[in-house]
Amino acid sequence: AVTTLTSDNNSCNVIQGTSMASPHVAGVAAMLKAQNPDASYTQIIDAIKNGARSLTNLSGTNVTGGTLDAAAALNNL
Repeated sequence: AVTTLTSDNNSCNVIQGTSMASPHVAGVAAMLKAQNPDASYTQIIDAIKNGARSLTNLSGTNVTGGTLDAAAALNNL
C-alpha cells in the first residue's frame, strides 16, 4: 500500500507490505554475517527469527508473530 502524506508544501509516500520488509530482513542478515563471518545461513535465520519482537497484532500473520529486531538478532547469534 502507498499512502501520500502532505504537510504544508512537503509530501512523502509511506509504503508498507512484504516488499518493504524483505530488504530490511536482508540487511539484518548481511549485518549478522558481517559480525560473524563463520555463521551458517541457518544460524543467521534462527538468530533473526529468535530475535523477533512479539506483537499481539502480528500474531498469526507471519512466521514469528513479531517484527524484526536487529539488536536482538545480534544478541541471538
